[in-house]
Amino acid sequence: MIIVSTTGRSLGRFKSFMNIFVVIISTVLFMGSAHAANKPKSDFPRLGGVFNGKTPYEGYEDPEYHKLLARLDLVILGFPRTWNRDGMTPRDVAQAIKKRNPKLLLGQYTILGQVNKANNAYQALREKISSEKGPNKSNAFDWYARDANGNQTSVYNNTWYVNLTEYVKPDGNGRRWPQHLAKSSYDEWFFAPEWDLWYADSTFVQPRSSREGGKVDWSGGAVSDNQKLHAAYRRGHAAYWTAIKKLRPDMYVMPNLGGWAKRKDADIILPEYYRKVSAGQFEGVMGRSWSNEAESGGWYTAMDQFRLAMSYLKEPKLMLFNVTGAPKDYQFFRYAFASSLMDNGYFSYRPNNQYAHGDTPWFDEYDAAGTRNTSWLGKALEGPSTKPWKKGVYRRDFEGGIALVNPKENGKQTVTIEPGFVRINGKQDSSVNNGKPVTSVTLKDRDGIILIRANGATASAGADPRPPTLIIE
Repeated sequence: MIIVSTTGRSLGRFKSFMNIFVVIISTVLFMGSAHAANKPKSDFPRLGGVFNGKTPYEGYEDPEYHKLLARLDLVILGFPRTWNRDGMTPRDVAQAIKKRNPKLLLGQYTILGQVNKANNAYQALREKISSEKGPNKSNAFDWYARDANGNQTSVYNNTWYVNLTEYVKPDGNGRRWPQHLAKSSYDEWFFAPEWDLWYADSTFVQPRSSREGGKVDWSGGAVSDNQKLHAAYRRGHAAYWTAIKKLRPDMYVMPNLGGWAKRKDADIILPEYYRKVSAGQFEGVMGRSWSNEAESGGWYTAMDQFRLAMSYLKEPKLMLFNVTGAPKDYQFFRYAFASSLMDNGYFSYRPNNQYAHGDTPWFDEYDAAGTRNTSWLGKALEGPSTKPWKKGVYRRDFEGGIALVNPKENGKQTVTIEPGFVRINGKQDSSVNNGKPVTSVTLKDRDGIILIRANGATASAGADPRPPTLIIE
């Protein structure tokens, strides 16, 4: 209890105390409200991508590029450290994009396991790694991931492998590499409330082999059991996520996690990763030689693996469904897009050209050929489609239309559709998207289509939009 004296001096001290108290409370409230990541999109389609490479535009500072990116729902950028263009900072770019689309989920690229070898922007990180202590006397040079002879190792061009495990010695602040990179990245980018997603690339199940051919000595010779070393590697990634959440509790941590489900023992849960984050990218589902769909089982394997990876996420389960294809391969696009609509991912179409990591083609299906917005399908009327509808074709219903997909190796199929649907009146593949009413659809192998409910009609989740089937015995 506070007793207020009626003397002038005491009253003055009380007023000063209350003023300070109000400032503190206001600051706490401001800090709490300043960092509040955007909510995920509830309608479809959900569009996104990772844009950390060459673009057909001037760069991140280009307003035309901002306009393109702002059409999407989830965007990951890839600013190098110390980036500045004529006084424009990464935060300025983030603000410019979000001004066009305030609901956009916007993220920045990071990578824990590697550091650039020569770029001056990463000099401070290299100096930090070099100044710290490794696992033990036989391999105690620094925080670089070295082989048993002390040689540095690498996985990608122009990068060095970094030892992210708990085997290295902590620095004077009690941090190892995961905690240090989290704090450094926060100071570089993520202090700004405009960022909603913290992207973490190359989050593998186990370390990749080094390009030099030598085996990385993660523990300095203390541990030889590969299973234990692999678990320590995964704990390093998990430690990074934990450090991130301490700095930005509101953010969605998004690892690149396609490999989590693409393994022989995928039925064994990885406790280091299970339900630790709420977002992820499933890269290369289709369209690459190493894609999930290229494996035995084709489309069914790809969708099963996507859903297994999705099961690792906490709510709200933000997952990029990434594919690669030619910008004008409209059949493949429809096939991939319709496949993503069988579940709840954010669709990402990467062109197979020099702009693979910097541009995103635009398709009629995204906004019904410019006649509607990019939420035109509305909400899904049912959960993910896990069983075929007719003749091996899968279907999912939405408030504004339906999606059909004919899986790989199902052959050409013709299916009947109940009345009330029209094709998109498209500007691209007009032989398919011709705007005409439809009661049957022929789909080639590896094909798909999105149909609109006729006359602007919408369906609600409370009723089954499909007519009953008459069965005569």
